[in-house]
Amino acid sequence: SSLQSSVSSSPPRGGVLPPPIAMRRCTADSSVDSGEAVDQLDGGYGWFVVSGSFIGHLMVLGMQYSFGVTFMALVEDFQASRGAVACVGALTIGLQSGMGFFSGWLIARLGERRVIAMGGVLAVAALLLASLSTELWHLYLTYGVMLGLACSWLWTPCILVVQRWFSKRRALASGLCSSGSGVGTLCLGPAVALLIRDFGWKVAFRALALGVAVLSCVVLALCRPPRLSSAIARRPSAPYLWADGNQSALLRSRPLLLMMFSCGIAGLGWYVLPVHMVQHAKDSGVSEDLLATMVSAMGVGLLSGRVPVCWVADRCGRRILMLAFVSAMMGVANFVAAYVTSTEALLVTAWAFGFFGGSFVALTPTVVKEFTPIHALPQAAGLVYTTWGWAMTLGPPAAGRMYSEFEPPSYRPAFTVSGSLLVVAALLFVLLEAVVVGHNHQEATVAAATAAAVEVEMAKE
Repeated sequence: SSLQSSVSSSPPRGGVLPPPIAMRRCTADSSVDSGEAVDQLDGGYGWFVVSGSFIGHLMVLGMQYSFGVTFMALVEDFQASRGAVACVGALTIGLQSGMGFFSGWLIARLGERRVIAMGGVLAVAALLLASLSTELWHLYLTYGVMLGLACSWLWTPCILVVQRWFSKRRALASGLCSSGSGVGTLCLGPAVALLIRDFGWKVAFRALALGVAVLSCVVLALCRPPRLSSAIARRPSAPYLWADGNQSALLRSRPLLLMMFSCGIAGLGWYVLPVHMVQHAKDSGVSEDLLATMVSAMGVGLLSGRVPVCWVADRCGRRILMLAFVSAMMGVANFVAAYVTSTEALLVTAWAFGFFGGSFVALTPTVVKEFTPIHALPQAAGLVYTTWGWAMTLGPPAAGRMYSEFEPPSYRPAFTVSGSLLVVAALLFVLLEAVVVGHNHQEATVAAATAAAVEVEMAKE
């Protein structure tokens, strides 16, 4: 008809005109009006999925944040530099997020549960082989590469499956499940320290392998995707990605590209403090008995921050601005850590970093969902995690080298740089909010104009 030709001849700036059902979506929360079977979501079995994801976060991120305790034992046993040993933990956390794109690709083809099963098997093998290491490069291969890939296969599906079960309470559900990392850090930090003190790090790795084997089975049993019709599952829910989730369409999304760049900048500074905090506390004169408490304090922050921050993000509807706020606060925590030396101040700083850092992790997938349709979420979130993860591999080793470059050696320059990067990322997230709001306004204008044209055409008929 003449109406269809007139509409299709003038697509909105930045993409192709979406179908009418997509044009009716004009709010910041893309999934509310997208037809994603909202009446079946936000409750029911979804809370069991949240509990399974909680256990997955406890297992995976508990190990990651506890590396600060293992770090000292490895430095002493292998007689290696701090920068060289930091590469082990950086590889693990970097590959966990850095292989997010590959993990998302697997999830889209195999489903969440099969990818979780693959990750559990690989994680157990990695930890057992790491416990047999006699050279530092053995740990690079086992604890770094193998465990990092396994963690990606465990962690990514645990995050994404929750996004599929929730709409209005998406940030809250993400906060609840990701708070498992706080419980894991709170429990695993002292437990790993105790095992290392009494039996050595090799026995600690074998005990972790046993725990991963048991918990992976529990996660596998609980985390299943919702049953949606294919028409609903593939219906567009955001105005920026109207193609079928192919990579060229994803990489044409300006909000997604900006999100990737922002998370890359944040990733450069994100993992510096968790890896080097314990050693910084030791250099500052904190007693040996209290060093593991630094990890526990960060764990308490990870546990206590996610739910209230994500609840506020859901209530105010400004998830992107909340992500900017927590990124800035993480930067402030790095600045404070660089200049305080008392035990009490360092404990508070570790808690504050955990409080806001955990919220950053929980909010990231919900922000990606703001401008991504549900069927493209695994690939889109995977691209963000890939950028973030590879950036995180660079931070801790660089901080270790910066420590050695100054006389006397000090973590102050490294913490200052990492804090500055997180603040810059916060400013980029504010820019992302402006881009998304601009796109939403444009879509609302197009939808209103199209509706008016339809009414005029119907009146003529």
